[in-house]
Amino acid sequence: SQFSSHFCRQQTGHVEFFTTTSTSSLVTKIDVANSVFARSVTFSPDPTIQSITSGVAIVGFSMTVISVLTMIFFLQQIWRHRKNNVMRLSQWPYLAAFVMVCMMLSLSALLLNPNYGDFRCKVYPYLSHVCLTAMYSILIAR
Repeated sequence: SQFSSHFCRQQTGHVEFFTTTSTSSLVTKIDVANSVFARSVTFSPDPTIQSITSGVAIVGFSMTVISVLTMIFFLQQIWRHRKNNVMRLSQWPYLAAFVMVCMMLSLSALLLNPNYGDFRCKVYPYLSHVCLTAMYSILIAR
C-alpha cells in the first residue's frame, strides 16, 4: 500500500496522516492530535543559531584559510607549468578557472558565521549555488 503524509501546523498543533491503498481510492485519515492525550503533541519553531563560540569560529576560519592556501598553491603550479604538454592536454585554462571557482566557494563559507549578521547567512546559499553551477559547467565544458 502507498503511504502519503500531510502535515498541517496550526496554533493548537495538529498532525494528520492520510493513507491510501493501491487498489482502492478510499482515503483513511489518522488524526494524531485527537488520538493521544491533550497537549502531548507539541511543535517547536525551527532552531536558529544566534552566535557561535570562538573555538568554532577559529576552527572554521582555519580550515577555510588552509583550503584557500592550498588552492592558491594549485593555481601557482598550474600557471608555472602551463607550457608543459601534460598541462596543455589537461586544458590548463579550464583547470585554473575550476580551481578559482572552488576557491570562491571556500571563501564563501566565511559568510556562514552568524556573528556577521543574518543577511550574509541568507546570501550564502545563492553564492554557493552559483559557484557549484559554475564548477559543473566547467567540468562539462572540458
